[in-house]
Amino acid sequence: MTHANLTELGIPPIDPDAQPNAYAAVLRAARQLRLSDRRTIGFFPTETRVAVLPLLLQLSLALSEHGKVPIALLDVNARFPALGTRARERAADDEGMVAIELDTSVQLFTPRRARGRAFSEAEFSRLIEKKRDHFRHVLVDLTGLEQEGEHLFGFRLVDATVLVAHARSTHEYALVLAARQVPAERQLGVLLVG
Repeated sequence: MTHANLTELGIPPIDPDAQPNAYAAVLRAARQLRLSDRRTIGFFPTETRVAVLPLLLQLSLALSEHGKVPIALLDVNARFPALGTRARERAADDEGMVAIELDTSVQLFTPRRARGRAFSEAEFSRLIEKKRDHFRHVLVDLTGLEQEGEHLFGFRLVDATVLVAHARSTHEYALVLAARQVPAERQLGVLLVG
């Protein structure tokens, strides 16, 4: 996965020769997502220090390598978009989102600038439905939505949710607490990063 656009975003791509274990782990996770047959998947961090977007960028590229299906990544944190500074100079659509092409089949959608407020449930639903119409997989970064409870309707709007934890620092208590918030029928599993 040596994509120049990842480097532009400040995220080093995984080199299969230098990091064979990490590369294999990303490919396994992408395969599991494909086999789950869930089209819209939310990724929820178990704690604030867990970075979800770099994982989603690597996963989306791994998903696209096997089948070249169109994939959308949604950064829905309207208060603190992960790539807001890189998106400011780009034109936004009517939802205030800009598209950044990572690959011919992978697009990242991020708010052009912080809105000062989160997406309402209706706005969030409309945004997901628009992307679901055009992309085979929609991966949603749910980071930051727990501050005012928006993650709860986010869980309902996606087909499944994956919890993201840090392998070396996330305590079991934080993982259990996060898992209790996700409806049982929407739980897809846990991904460990780090």
